[in-house]
Amino acid sequence: PQWPELRYLKNICAEVPDRVVDVLVELPQTDNPSVYSDILDIATAIPPNQSIQLIPKAAEYLEQKFRPSFYPLRNVLSGWASVASFGQLEGILSRLLGCEPDPEAEQKIQRRKENPDDYFTSLEPQPFMHSHEYKEFIEDVLPVLLKTMPVEMAKLLTKTTGQMIDFKMHPEQLQDKTFKDDWSQIWCRRLVDNEDSLERAPELLVEALTLSCQAVYEQQNRESVDELDQLLSKQRWYVFERIRQHLFGKYPDKANRDAVRKYILEYPHYDEYEYHFEFQIMLRAACVHFGEDLLTRTEREAIFKAILSGPSESAFKEWMGSQFTPEKFEQRRIYFQRKQLIPFRTVLFDQYAKRLAELDTAKDEKISDEDYSPVGKTQCGTVSEVSPKPKDELLAMPDSELLGYINSWNHRQSDQGDGLREINLKGLALAFQSACAERMLKEPERLAFWLAILEKIKRPVFVKSLILAMQQIIQDGTLAHLPDYLNFCSVVLGQPQSGMESVFRGDESDAEPRDWNSSRRAVCDLVASCLSDKAQIPSDYSAPILDLLEKLCTQPDLNMDRGQSVIISKEQHPFTDAINYARGRAWEQLFDYAAWIRRHNKGADLSPVWDVIRKRVKSEPVLPLTLPEYAMLGRCYVHFFILKDESAAREFKPLLFPEDQQEAWAVAFVNFMAGSRPHPDFFDWFKGDYVLALNSFCADFPAAWDHLNLIESVGDRLFLYYLWDLIPEHGEDALLEKYYECTEFDKNYWEKLLHSAGSLFWKTKNPVSPEIMEKVRTFVQWRIGIAHKEELTQFTYWLKAECLDQRWMLGAFSEILDLVADQELELMFTFDALARNIEVCLDKALECLEKITRTLAGRYTYITEEPVRKVLQAGLASKDENILKLADACRENLLKARYFNFLDVGTNGKSK
Repeated sequence: PQWPELRYLKNICAEVPDRVVDVLVELPQTDNPSVYSDILDIATAIPPNQSIQLIPKAAEYLEQKFRPSFYPLRNVLSGWASVASFGQLEGILSRLLGCEPDPEAEQKIQRRKENPDDYFTSLEPQPFMHSHEYKEFIEDVLPVLLKTMPVEMAKLLTKTTGQMIDFKMHPEQLQDKTFKDDWSQIWCRRLVDNEDSLERAPELLVEALTLSCQAVYEQQNRESVDELDQLLSKQRWYVFERIRQHLFGKYPDKANRDAVRKYILEYPHYDEYEYHFEFQIMLRAACVHFGEDLLTRTEREAIFKAILSGPSESAFKEWMGSQFTPEKFEQRRIYFQRKQLIPFRTVLFDQYAKRLAELDTAKDEKISDEDYSPVGKTQCGTVSEVSPKPKDELLAMPDSELLGYINSWNHRQSDQGDGLREINLKGLALAFQSACAERMLKEPERLAFWLAILEKIKRPVFVKSLILAMQQIIQDGTLAHLPDYLNFCSVVLGQPQSGMESVFRGDESDAEPRDWNSSRRAVCDLVASCLSDKAQIPSDYSAPILDLLEKLCTQPDLNMDRGQSVIISKEQHPFTDAINYARGRAWEQLFDYAAWIRRHNKGADLSPVWDVIRKRVKSEPVLPLTLPEYAMLGRCYVHFFILKDESAAREFKPLLFPEDQQEAWAVAFVNFMAGSRPHPDFFDWFKGDYVLALNSFCADFPAAWDHLNLIESVGDRLFLYYLWDLIPEHGEDALLEKYYECTEFDKNYWEKLLHSAGSLFWKTKNPVSPEIMEKVRTFVQWRIGIAHKEELTQFTYWLKAECLDQRWMLGAFSEILDLVADQELELMFTFDALARNIEVCLDKALECLEKITRTLAGRYTYITEEPVRKVLQAGLASKDENILKLADACRENLLKARYFNFLDVGTNGKSK
C-alpha cells in the first residue's frame, strides 16, 4: 500500500532537503516496496551530495524478498556516481550486476549424470537485472562511474563475470582446472556493440566489463593498466583472454608485448582453423605497431609455412562428402590461406609476400574483420528467391533451349551482395511462370510447344509454374486458350503417382522420383479461379471442369491416405490437413462448382455433381474417406441446404456423418458446426447427433475426438436451441440439462458455456424479446441455484450486454456476488456496466459496487477510476437515504482498501 506521509515528504523535499533526508534515514526497514520507491523518488529530486545519505536505504531496497526493479535507481545512481566513493556504492553495484545460480541446478546436474548428452541440462545463471535494465545501466550509469572509478569498476566486473561463468558450469567442469571453454563465442559473439546474441544479460555483463577495461587503458596511468592486465591474465575462463586480446588490439601502444608474442607463438592451428575475431585484430595491430621487432624472421617463417601447408584436403573431403570436387577444395585453399596471411601483411617477406599478392589477385573480394569467427551481426529478414536469369532473358531464349535450361540448371547460391537474396530453382520457376503468363502461353506457337512436352519437363516445379501462369491469364480475363489449359491440367492429373508402397517421395524440384502434389494443388487453384464470379467463365466449360474435380476427388494421395498430418503436432487437425491437400480442397470446390452451375441455371440438375461423392462413399469403396475429408465434407454439408437440395442432404447425411465410426462422425459433426450458423431448421436434422455427442462425453472422453472443441461447440449450440424454445427445461428431451450432467466430470465446460453465452449477448444490439428474456432469467437462476462458484464468476462477461433487462442483470449479479465473495473476479466490464445504469437502477449499481469493494482489502484489484467515481458521485448526490448509505459504504470500503484516489469524492457530487 501507498504511504501518504511519504507523498508529503516528496512535496516538500525541494524546500528542506536536509530535514527530509534526516527523517528518511531514521525510517525502519520494511518489506513494502512502495516505501522505497517513494524514497528513491525523493533521492532523485534533491542534490546528490545531500541524497547520498540515502544509499543504505537503496541497499535495503535491493535486498527485498520480491524482485526489485532497476528503474527507481537509474537516475539517482547516476547522480551518486559523480559524488560518492566506490566503497559507498560497492554494495549496491555488486547486487545490481551480480547473479544467482540456476534455480533448477540440482535437477539439471542429476539429469546430466544420468544422461551426459541431455541438451537441456545447461545451467542458466539468474541475473539480478533484466537485459533491458543492463542496457540502460551501460548507457546511463556506467559512463558516469567510469569517469571517477574505472579501475574499481573493472575489478568488480571481473569478479562478477567470473562468478557468472562459474554458475554456468557443472561440478565436473569446475573441478577440472584445465577446462577453460566458457562457450562465450556462442552467447557473446562480440565483446562490445553486439546486437545479435543468444543470451543478452550475460553478454551485456561482458560488455560492461570490456568498457570498464577500455576506460582504464584510456587513462594516462601505466600502473593501473599493468595491474588490470595481471588481473585478467589470472582469470580462468576464455572470455578474459578475448578481452585481453581485444585491449591489446585496440591499444597496441599499451599492450603487453611479451603477452602478445606468447599468444601468437602458442597459437596451434595456423594450418587448420581460422583465427577468432579478437585474436586477428590483436595480431594485425601488433604487426603494424611493433613491426619486424615483434617476431624474429625464423619465428615468422615457421608460422607462414604452417599457413601455406593448410588446409587439409582429406579433412575437407570428409566434410564435403559426395559434393567434394578439386575445384571446391582449391577455392577453400585460396580463401583459407589468404585469410590467415592478411593480418601478417606488414611483416611478410619474400615468397610469403608474393603468395599473398597472388591470392589477392585470384580473389579480389574484401575480407573484413566481420568475416572472422564468430561471424559478425546476423542479417535478418525474408529471403527472396531469385532467378539466375531475369524474365526477359528467358523470353528471348528459343523454347527448346529454354526447356533444356530449366531441366539442367542447378547452381543454387547466395547473392554475394545481399545475404537475403538466394539464387535457386524456385526463383527460376517464378521467373519462368512470369514469362509464361506474359507471353509464352498466349502466343499459339509457343503455347503449342509447352502443351506438347509435359513428359520432357523433368522437374514438376516448372509444371506447377505453367499451371499457375494459366491461372493468372484466366484471372486477367483472357479465355482464348481456356480449353487448352483445361486439357493440359487433365493430362497433369493423369500423371502416375508414387505407389502406396513407396516410403520415399521426391520434392517438386526433383527429377526422380517426381512429386506431383504441388502441380495437383495448382490445378485446384486454377479451378477455383474458373469458378469465381470475377472470371465469368461460361457454362460451356462445365464438363471439363467437373472432370478435373472428379479426378482430384477420387484419385489417391499418398500422405492423406496414410494419415500423415500436415502439422507436426500431438493433436490432430483434420480440417487444416484438408485445406493443405489437393483432394481435401477439391471437395470444397465441388460445392463451389454446384453453386456456379446454379448461378448459370437456377433449375439445373446437380446429380452429376453429387455422383462424385457417391463414387467415393458407396459401399466398400476402393478409396475410403479419410478424416480430413470427413472434416471438409462436414464443413461443406450446409451447402446442400443453401442449394435447396434436401433430397441429396438426406441421402448423404448418414454417409458423411457415420454414427458407427465414432471418430469420423465427431470430425464431420464438429466441422459442420464450425462451418454453419445455428438455425432452428438444423435442430431436427441433427438432434440424434447431439444425443450421440452427449452420450460420449465422460471422464474418458477421447481427446482425439475433440477436434475444434466438440464439447464446447455442442454446449453453445444447445444453449441457443434452448433460448429458441426447441429444447424443454426438463424431461427426456432436455438436452441442455443433460449437457450439464454429462460434463460434470470437468466443470470447466460449465464456465466456458456461461462465458460464451455472455459473449453472445454482447453482439446483440437490439433488446431481446420478452420470451427470450424469460428463458434467460430461468437459465441464470438455474445456474445460481447450482452455485458452482467458478462457473458463476464468468457472469461478469454478461455485464457488457445492453440487450438484456439491466435491472434484472445487476440483480442477478448481486446474488452471484454473495456466492463468490472469496473468488477472484475478472472485472473488465463490471464498472462500465454499473456506471451505464445509474439512471436506470442506481440502487442495484451501488449494491453491486458495495459488495465488490467490500472484498478489496488485502487484494490487488485494478479499479477503473472514472466509472466508479461516476457511480459514487451519483450515489452521494442522491436524496434517498438507502442509496446514500450504500454510496458512503462504497467510498469507505475503497479508502479502507487504500484506494486514496477516491479521497476527494464528497457529498453532492462535488470534490472536497
